[in-house]
Amino acid sequence: MLNYSAKDFITEDANMTLNKTYTVASACTDLVSCLPFITVEVILLVATIVGNIIFIAAFAKFKELREPTNYILMSLSITDLVTGLVAMPIHIVTVYFVDNLPGLRHLASEKYFCLFKTATGSGLILISLFHQTLIAFDRYFKICRHVQHVKLFNKKRLTSAIVFTWLYGVALSIPPLFGWNDWSPDKECRGNIVHPKHMRFLVTPHLPICLLITFGCYCAIFRRVRQQRQKIGVNSIQMNMPGTSTAKTENQTKQEREEFRGGKALSVKPEESNSKGSLDEMQVKVAKMTAIIVGTFTLLFIPYTLLSAFDGYIVHNRVTFHIIFNISIELLMLSSVTNPLIYGILNKRVGKFMIGACQCKPVE
Repeated sequence: MLNYSAKDFITEDANMTLNKTYTVASACTDLVSCLPFITVEVILLVATIVGNIIFIAAFAKFKELREPTNYILMSLSITDLVTGLVAMPIHIVTVYFVDNLPGLRHLASEKYFCLFKTATGSGLILISLFHQTLIAFDRYFKICRHVQHVKLFNKKRLTSAIVFTWLYGVALSIPPLFGWNDWSPDKECRGNIVHPKHMRFLVTPHLPICLLITFGCYCAIFRRVRQQRQKIGVNSIQMNMPGTSTAKTENQTKQEREEFRGGKALSVKPEESNSKGSLDEMQVKVAKMTAIIVGTFTLLFIPYTLLSAFDGYIVHNRVTFHIIFNISIELLMLSSVTNPLIYGILNKRVGKFMIGACQCKPVE
């Protein structure tokens, strides 16, 4: 834990200083030295709001995007938008302006301002994490268990899962507001310090569990796609072997290409079994997009997850630790920016509708 002495922080207004809640006292000392952090986080804030509003507007405007799976993306965008409108501004104000602007210093001694800030931050992190895990499950069933995917991931069940995700995230984050906290005016306003037991036993364990589940789903997807590619490669070799019945091979290919949608078997014509436009290539594209999403998501969440998990065992250097912690928070903010960008860039169909929402024109 951080050890502060009164002489480290005495200013002209001694009483105000001794009664304040220290935020990131050593990451920067004044607004000038904090300017790089403020600039980066304001850019991330604006990008988060703009990107997610565009995605939400496209979803609301174009019925073609209202597929069951896209409801998860819509809910994730709402989560990221709330993060940009609520959590990020509160974080910026608390970390950089409360200690440096006399008019805001009274917020440093406001208990519930601090608790609201930490509860909102942890809650939105968890909700975003749960959405990413739900997306990983959806991709896994869509590629590896397609028949079950049609039955399980309908609009009604997906809506129930999304509502549960929000309620569960909120339920995990609000206990500090109702007494489960160790807040005092001389403590840094950070979840692991203000309510350490809540973070240690409720919030932090969900971070590695969700990351491992998400990573496991992607590994299963990659394995499935690789098996399908190898299988199709073997079939192509057999088709070209002398003495092989063309009709028989085409019939086998046709059967292997059946895809179940809504309980009906839709067959792909044998001539469509080439790489271009084949279902295998569609699976590869989904797998690649999932890999980029999962990889980006994991890399952006790992620093905060590690700092949260081992916070009690870290010797807090007053400069290095707070700078690293600030960077981990900025990486979490970046995840709220990348979600709409990834889906808009990698999924041409989604990107086309997002552009159409910006141009206020119908999309052909």
